[in-house]
This record gives sequence, C-alpha cells and structure tokens, in this order.
Amino acid sequence: MNIKNYLSITVVIVLLNSCATKTNTVTKTEVTKTNAINVDAVLADAEKQLALQTAIAESQNKIPRTVTADGEMHWAHQNFDWTEGFFPGSQWFLYQATNNEIWKTRAEKSQGFI
Repeated sequence: MNIKNYLSITVVIVLLNSCATKTNTVTKTEVTKTNAINVDAVLADAEKQLALQTAIAESQNKIPRTVTADGEMHWAHQNFDWTEGFFPGSQWFLYQATNNEIWKTRAEKSQGFI
C-alpha cells in the first residue's frame, strides 16, 4: 500500500469516528430546569415596553406598525393596514394575562385610532 491509500483510510476512519452518534441521557427534571421561563418577568417586561409604546401612540393618535432597531416608530397606514389590530391585540393579551384594567382601557382606546 502506498502513502495515499494510508492517508485515505485514515481520513475515512477519522470522519466516521467524528460522525458517531453519542447517547446523552437527560432527565425530565433537568429539561424542566433548563427550559424554565419566568412568566412574571416576561409579562413585566412586556408591560414596560407596551406602556412606552402606548404613550407615544396616544400622543400621536396613531397605531404603531413596527419599531426599528434604532427605535424609530413606523405607523400603520391611515386608510388600511393589515397590521392595525396587532397593537390593540397586544394590549388585550396583556389585559387577559394580568387582569389589569388599564390594558383594557388602552386596548379600547387604541381600537379607535384608525
């Protein structure tokens, strides 16, 4: 056998070993700990962000369509925008999740912007 054959066989063996499946056993408890989500913290963050966006929207009497990474607000089109329900819908979801009447009031008000 020449050197090319030895190298070829060595490369194949290395590749086969690197692709070998390794069994990793994880218990249900470990998965639960790893994937745990603090729902209260997520809702608190959502309330903070939506409260800021609501204040700006109410001052402009418009529905926000999106916010760029730079914080620039883009508004829903006045005549029609298929996204116009997303903003009040988010407020309705927060009302449902928190039972905070302020979100109900804000959602009802936002639905009247367009």
